[in-house]
Amino acid sequence: TIRFKNKRVDVAVVKPCHLLFNSTNTELPIPLMAIECKTNLDKNMISGIEHSVNELKKTFPDCKYFVVSELSDFDAKKSNYASSGIDEIYILRQQKRSIVRNNPLQRKPLNPDLVMEVANILVESITAMRTEVVNLEARMHNGKLIGRPL
Repeated sequence: TIRFKNKRVDVAVVKPCHLLFNSTNTELPIPLMAIECKTNLDKNMISGIEHSVNELKKTFPDCKYFVVSELSDFDAKKSNYASSGIDEIYILRQQKRSIVRNNPLQRKPLNPDLVMEVANILVESITAMRTEVVNLEARMHNGKLIGRPL
């Protein structure tokens, strides 16, 4: 039995894959990258995101999953999300929400280097999607059957 579940994510890069099952051709989007976008990121949001990413990575473990937020609304000293399935959490203004709430004029600009890092990863994912898959016979010659060729 195959059970398809739709999952909403703010930004997704997918590779379309055609699946033939019981004479029915179905398109199965293979997620390469998913991004959850927030204005303010708090620990409850991260908890929900962690659940979603862990479910997604059970089926698609190589999918990159990023959380992008303008401001942080959680105590970074009390939290460590490195052990979750989230690949990276970007706080684009490198600032806590409480600082901006108390004085909106102290809002920092978005860090262009962080924005470019996310954009570059997005471009790399799209490029990887367009890369021709080397068949198993050709891979046998370099000894690596699953990963990137040597």
